[in-house]
Amino acid sequence: MRRLVALVILPLLFAAVCVMALLPGQQAWQSQQLWRKEAKQLLSEAAKSTARRDALERQIEAVRQSQLRTKFYPAGGAMSPGAVLQGDVDAVLTSVQASSRTLAPIAVSEDTSLLRYGVRVSASLRINQLQDLFNRLAQHQRLLRVEQLTVVAPQMQAPDENPPLAVTMDIYGYALASESAASTVAAMAGETGS
Repeated sequence: MRRLVALVILPLLFAAVCVMALLPGQQAWQSQQLWRKEAKQLLSEAAKSTARRDALERQIEAVRQSQLRTKFYPAGGAMSPGAVLQGDVDAVLTSVQASSRTLAPIAVSEDTSLLRYGVRVSASLRINQLQDLFNRLAQHQRLLRVEQLTVVAPQMQAPDENPPLAVTMDIYGYALASESAASTVAAMAGETGS
């Protein structure tokens, strides 16, 4: 009987000891595998983040050197971009010989990294002058965008007549918001330093 007990209990006891010894080892091994997987994922994301940052810096530098950048109004000058825009639009209207014109500034709005300056124009133009105005706005050295246009023709006109049209339009120009913020900070530093 002792032999039977020894043959049955000893292997069971040995199996229990082995399970108790191997179970924490297996849990430690699984924990290490999970830690390695998380570390690899973290390092992979860090490498991707660095690559994204490098790509973004290259894109920003390309924008800084782009010809498109010259189409924006400079924000750091003596005159505000809104005043320069108003002067540019007035010069274009003068060049097409628009009569009875008025210009009114539109509130500045920020769209992502651009500041949008606007002018509401009311003028009396003939159809050929209006076409010339659009051509000159399209060829202007700065990006000028007409966003709203209203044209009112006279009630009565002769078939071969080119009557004056009452034209109202909103014309917008853009400046980079980062340059505007930098010039504002510089101006404020100059005021406090004086």
